[in-house]
Amino acid sequence: MTDQDSLVRTISEAVSRAVADALGAQNRTTNNVNAGNSPSGVNQSATPTTSRDPASSTASVTPCQQSGFPLPSSFGGSSLPPPPKKRRQTAAKAEKVYNKNIVCLPPVADISKPVPIPRGDKRARLTEAGLTGKIAISASWKAADVIREISSLFASSFCLADGALLPFQYLSTVPGGKKLSIPRTSPSFQWNGPEVVSLASQGSLYIMAKIVPKISSGRNPQQLEDASDEDDVDVYAWEDAPGLLTGTPKNSSTNSAPVDPNLQGPSTFDAADHEGEEDFMCMRGYASLFDMTNVAGNGDEVVDVIPASPDSSPPGSIPPRSTPPDGNDILLEDILRELASALKTDTAAPLSKFNISRGQLWDGTVRAVQRKSFSPENKISVKFTDDSGMAEGAIDLGGPQRELFTLVMHYLANSQMFCCGKERNEKVLNNFSKALQEDNYYCAGCMIAISLVHGGPAPRFLSNVLYDALVFGPEKTKVPVESVPDQSVREALIKLKAATSVDEMFDTLDSLSSVLDMAGTMQPCKNLGDQHVIVEHTAHWCVLGRTRSAFERFREGLKTLGVMEAMAQHPEAFRAVLCYSGPGKLSSTEMTNLFRIGRSERGSNRFNQETQVISYWYDYLQDVEETPGVITLEDILFFATGCREIPPMGFNVEPSVEFQHSCEGQEGRYPKANTCSCVIKLPVAHNNFDQFKENMEFGIANGGGYGMS
Repeated sequence: MTDQDSLVRTISEAVSRAVADALGAQNRTTNNVNAGNSPSGVNQSATPTTSRDPASSTASVTPCQQSGFPLPSSFGGSSLPPPPKKRRQTAAKAEKVYNKNIVCLPPVADISKPVPIPRGDKRARLTEAGLTGKIAISASWKAADVIREISSLFASSFCLADGALLPFQYLSTVPGGKKLSIPRTSPSFQWNGPEVVSLASQGSLYIMAKIVPKISSGRNPQQLEDASDEDDVDVYAWEDAPGLLTGTPKNSSTNSAPVDPNLQGPSTFDAADHEGEEDFMCMRGYASLFDMTNVAGNGDEVVDVIPASPDSSPPGSIPPRSTPPDGNDILLEDILRELASALKTDTAAPLSKFNISRGQLWDGTVRAVQRKSFSPENKISVKFTDDSGMAEGAIDLGGPQRELFTLVMHYLANSQMFCCGKERNEKVLNNFSKALQEDNYYCAGCMIAISLVHGGPAPRFLSNVLYDALVFGPEKTKVPVESVPDQSVREALIKLKAATSVDEMFDTLDSLSSVLDMAGTMQPCKNLGDQHVIVEHTAHWCVLGRTRSAFERFREGLKTLGVMEAMAQHPEAFRAVLCYSGPGKLSSTEMTNLFRIGRSERGSNRFNQETQVISYWYDYLQDVEETPGVITLEDILFFATGCREIPPMGFNVEPSVEFQHSCEGQEGRYPKANTCSCVIKLPVAHNNFDQFKENMEFGIANGGGYGMS
């Protein structure tokens, strides 16, 4: 070793000792601090590293080894490692809190029926009664936490004792957005924080108390009792609130009903405790707070600090009917929603895709239904193509789907698969061999079932004879002569049935001999009156016998998604939407109530423009109804929503009217629409009604479908 190497080693060892002394002092200071902060007072210094070399166990430990860090050396080539990274302290996940308006409704007599949503002045009366407020709901809350929070908010309005809980039920918006009902839940379901927030994702949270609220003595009871006697809601007559609480309502109004014992208050709120109190004033009933003719007021205020759960379904527009035709308690809408619960609606669910050219509508539909990957439970994705085969590029959020179902129902009603008897709009099955070979009858039944369950329109063109055969069986169905499709055969059977002499009967039988041979209904007739059996059996064969193969495939298609089984259980409810029952045209009043109008800020220039356009809109609807022309109300509804009628399940979003303030020039003269969100956008560039009407008709008449409006 040279002198130079010896010098380098000496310097290196000196530097190593200096660094080791410094690090040792630092470690001792750190250990002392940690020992003082440790709960157990135990020194938490690191354990010395044990050498893998057995010989090193007997060697003395150098200061460098004590430090635990390799020191720089011109021989080893090692370097100091980076300082240890400090572990980041993970902050607790921010708790989501949702701010919601909450409205507490008084109890009603029949909780199984929907009740109207309070709006306008009726909402204000509830506010004065202390039955509205704001509530903050945490996503981490359990059901009991939510109940306690709600009870604390309305404790004073119901005279609840400290810590007492308010008995109530949650309400959900029925499709249509204008009524509320108690949602159906399984026995194990819990209304935890996320579920309650999801229930109110589109606006206010509504609950219905099971006890009568206390009304402030400063309120005039008459102001809560001025409801019309024509309110279409079955309610309590709240003339005697203490009697109501004890289960004995006052027998006065024709709208009064027996008290449901399930609505009695808990032991913490007894009517006897309030006898003689002047401030416990009567409230006449839930109907007294609402006006059924004025439910299209301003929408509920949404006060979401954090976006609501995406799993919640938006309310629809209006329910298509309030009571089933057979008087049963179960509505068709409820039946269809029960069937729809089996659909795969999550975002990761597979799609059943329809690639449709409007010029070849049925061919594209059959290809989609017969594809191996097709499943009726999947989400429906419809993509229309133009004449050049280019995709319109629409993402199906409901508009293309509704349009497809509407076009398919129209196609089926006018296709060769169906024919009519004397009544042109009441269709029975036709024995169309090509459709039978291609299994189109199954596809027809399948598409009708899918349209009903997926929220599309109903067919409304089947005859009652065909419907009875589907539900009760062909053997149990009597077929009137008027339902026979062939006109010559129908007239001959009518003549045979009405024969007044034996000679006339035999002459008519001779003219029908070929038909009777095919039907196998020829039998000896000796006396006048024997021909009635022949007429009955022949008519049955013409309508149901000769089309039996098509009938079985059509009924098999209707079994899709459980629709055929539901028809057998609720025949009259489905008859109203499957069979023809008259024109059933829309009215201007229905259209006015169907569309919610989105307004700009009151007092602004845009608000003033919209006020004028709204009057044009109402007048235009009335003119279209009273003076049928190029455009009908059904055309306007189809332009805005993709449906020519209100579907049995209602719309999944509430149809609305908006205004084209940002469109200028030629583009701003005509209406526009978004069928996915059910929005029609009215032009505001017209200064007189005639221009508005002319451009509305032109725009709607030339809006051929989705992507063309």
